[in-house]
Amino acid sequence: MMQKIIILLAVLSLILPGVASAKLYKCKNSEGEVIYTDKPCENEGEELKLPPLPSYTPRPISAPTRGTQPVSQSADYKSLEVVQPVNDKLIISTSGTVTIAFKITGPLLSLKGHRFALAVDGTKLKARGTTNQIRLTDLNPGTHTVKIFVVDEDDKELISSDVISFHIKRQSNNTSPRPGQPPGAAIPSTVPGSGNTIPGSSGTLPGGSR
Repeated sequence: MMQKIIILLAVLSLILPGVASAKLYKCKNSEGEVIYTDKPCENEGEELKLPPLPSYTPRPISAPTRGTQPVSQSADYKSLEVVQPVNDKLIISTSGTVTIAFKITGPLLSLKGHRFALAVDGTKLKARGTTNQIRLTDLNPGTHTVKIFVVDEDDKELISSDVISFHIKRQSNNTSPRPGQPPGAAIPSTVPGSGNTIPGSSGTLPGGSR
C-alpha cells in the first residue's frame, strides 16, 4: 500500500507542477475512500510531507570557435645559409675532406620529421640529419657546389640555401707547401653517422637519417 502511495505522489508531482510548491492532503471522503487534494480535509485526513523534487543545472554551452587555418610548418624558417666554407674558397686537403656548416633562423622542427638535406654538385644526397654540420670526404680536385635544404617527413623541400662553390686542391702528405702557400686544412675525424656517396665524394649527416 505504501508503494502505491509513493507512486501516486510521483505521478501527481509530474501532472500538477503547482503541487510541488503547494500543500497536499490525504483525506477520506464521506464514503470512507482515500483521496488526495490540495485543500485541507473536511473529514478525517492528514497533510502529506512531499520530498523535494530533484533539480539539474545544465552546463553553459560555450560559443563555437571559428576554425583557424593551419600554420605552415616552414613559417619559422626565415633563412638558411652556408657559413663554412665561404663562397669561392680554395681548400687544400690531403684527403679531399670538407666540413660544411650552416645556420638556420628558428629551431629545426625535428619532432615533425624535419631534417637537413644536402646537394653536392647538383646531386641531392639521400642522407638526412638534424645537426648543422656535414662532412664531405674524398672529394675530387676541382670546383664543387653545395646547397642545403630543410625537408619534411615526405621529403618535401621547405626552405633552401643559396648555392656556394669551393675549390679542392689535393696535396700529398710528403709534399711541403711552397713559400706563401697555405698548409693543408686540419680536419678532425669524421663524425659517426650515415650518408651516401656521389662520384668523387661522400657525405655524412650526423643526427640520424631516414
